Amino acid sequence: MTKAQECIGYYITYESIEASKALTDCSKRLLCRYISYTKNKAEITFKNELMAQWIGVTEKTIRRSISQLEELGYIKVKHNISNDGKYKANTIQVDKVK
Repeated sequence: MTKAQECIGYYITYESIEASKALTDCSKRLLCRYISYTKNKAEITFKNELMAQWIGVTEKTIRRSISQLEELGYIKVKHNISNDGKYKANTIQVDKVK
């Protein structure tokens, strides 16, 4: 169990993500990426553009996957906005795996 997982009180297995019938393939890959990057933190901040490049999909697909993961309770999203009103990278907290 990683420190991030201990902080929010659960144990994650990649098998449970892969077995989920509620998630799209992109959502599964995105969630696995988020989990792998939260090894020493409770949350991470990434631009959708960067995640889209790493996974090999469009930013629109990443936004849909983030929405799906948030709706199903797998992640919590904090939308960051700069002082001049422009959107910045979202902060993602991996919440749980069902």
